[in-house]
Parts: sequence; structure tokens; C-alpha cells
Amino acid sequence: LRPERWVVGLVLLGLGVSAVGYPVYQQRVRGDNYARMANQIEALAGPYPIYTLNWSSVGLSVVALIDSRHFDRPAIVSPPSRFTDGLVIAFTPRDLPGNGWAELEGQAEQLMLICRGKVCADPFFHSGRP
Repeated sequence: LRPERWVVGLVLLGLGVSAVGYPVYQQRVRGDNYARMANQIEALAGPYPIYTLNWSSVGLSVVALIDSRHFDRPAIVSPPSRFTDGLVIAFTPRDLPGNGWAELEGQAEQLMLICRGKVCADPFFHSGRP
């Protein structure tokens, strides 16, 4: 066999593996984790606003999922300086003073949630600072 055929064969094999493997990885690892986190955040926040201070890929992906489901609500933005009730998606529990905090974990991803006001009544949140 000539070397050109090996190269063409390896390129085609790589394309085939990528065409099948990458979508499966996105669906089973990334997509489901982000969707579960987004569902849990929405359930915890209820009618109260959601804000974000997490600009990581995980934080932005979860925020994008939540925003894309609710075009009738304002977009998720940074929290105002003096908000009383709401939930903040943060990178660490020390990003913002709050009444409570919780950690959401997916397979290799994690998000911190900081609550203020009535949202903190949920037993999911730890009181005080970590």
C-alpha cells in the first residue's frame, strides 16, 4: 500500500470518529449536566430573580440555557448593588455577601449559588459563609 492511502484512510477515520464521538460526548457529558443545573437553579429561584457573577464556560452555558427558555423575562445579568431577594450564580461562595450558599455539581463541573432574602428559606442552602 502507498503512504497516500494510509493518510487518506487516517483522515477519514478521524472524521468518522469525530462525527460520532463528539455529539455523543456533548449530549451525555456536557448537555445533560448543564440542563440539570439550569433546571435546579430555576426550581430554587422560583419567582425571584437570578443573577450571575460566574463568567466561566459552565456558568455562561447554564445562564444561556435559562435565558433561552424565558424570553418573556429580563436577561440574567450581574446583580445590582443592593438587591434583597434573589439567587446569584457565582464562581466561589465569597464572590458576594449573601444569607446562604449552595454548591451544584455535575460530573466535572460545579457552580456556587449565593442566596439573599426569601430564596434562602429552601433547606438546600447552607446558612452563613463556608
